Amino acid sequence: MAARFINANRPADLGAAWRGLAVAFPNDAAWRLVSCLAWFFTGLDRGRAVIEAQAARTLEPALWCAHLAEAHVLCEMAEMEQANQDFGAYWRLGRRRPRSVGTPVFGPALEAAQRALALHPVAALWNDLGAIHFAAGDYPAAQAAFRTALELEPRQRHAAANHAVTLAALGAVAELRDYLAREPLPVALPLSLKFAGMPARDYWRHLPEAYEERRMAVFSQAWWRALTGLMPSGREPSGRGDGHAP
Repeated sequence: MAARFINANRPADLGAAWRGLAVAFPNDAAWRLVSCLAWFFTGLDRGRAVIEAQAARTLEPALWCAHLAEAHVLCEMAEMEQANQDFGAYWRLGRRRPRSVGTPVFGPALEAAQRALALHPVAALWNDLGAIHFAAGDYPAAQAAFRTALELEPRQRHAAANHAVTLAALGAVAELRDYLAREPLPVALPLSLKFAGMPARDYWRHLPEAYEERRMAVFSQAWWRALTGLMPSGREPSGRGDGHAP
């Protein structure tokens, strides 16, 4: 079932099915990561998703996707925590402002992503490191990570789009227009960035503020797409109950 949802690019649907299960799963990294995926992508319980990811990388410390899963969930949780902290201040200002670079709440997510990258230094993971830097407001570091991803794999679709988003966040409109004109991107871009590719005489819409662009840099699908290759054949959940089998 999990493999079917993953292969169909429907990770959110996995969580809906997960809620109805009352079985004991094998205590191995693959099942822990499937559980992490289910809890995370439906937003059911991201704290539980972190626990599952950490359990997976404890069971198999050299498993890069366990570290990256932890990084992804921690980044999302940091976003929520930071947004809650920011809300009062931004509301009083009357409009959103970019947050300070180096927001410490993103530190654990960056550390987990760097562990994953040390184990599996591929373009998708450089993209994901950049997505965390972007979420933390460190756009130069994000840009460097996305560029590294594109040097390794010029058609890495998430990095290609995220690089455009980062140029917008940095206010590099001329460079962004040149990039959009030069590179046939393998993904659809938000309309605000498509307008940036217009000739100057037709450019009638201002780019959103950097803070508003921030949510547009996205993670790759690398860690959860890898799960189907980790699932042990013939291992089925058994028994009734809640949690994992010892």
